[in-house]
Amino acid sequence: QYVWLDVFCIRQSRVSDDVHHIGFIERHVGQVVMVLDPWDKPVCLTRVWCLYEVAQAKLPGSKVDLRLTMPPVQRAAMQRALQKDRS
Repeated sequence: QYVWLDVFCIRQSRVSDDVHHIGFIERHVGQVVMVLDPWDKPVCLTRVWCLYEVAQAKLPGSKVDLRLTMPPVQRAAMQRALQKDRS
């Protein structure tokens, strides 16, 4: 199993030279994990770079598994909010 962290694998100072490799890398690794933090306004969803990575993972025919996760504190906060909305 492989782990790919874009901040280490894509030269941040020369993104245009490396950006075309993202789809290939994701397909090779087979999985993208997006961390939702904070749970109600995830920072990753405000970053074009992160959205591009998600788009590459979900291109037609792509078999890249996209997983969403969040830190335990955020998971607990989301559960409390959902329970509050139920009552």
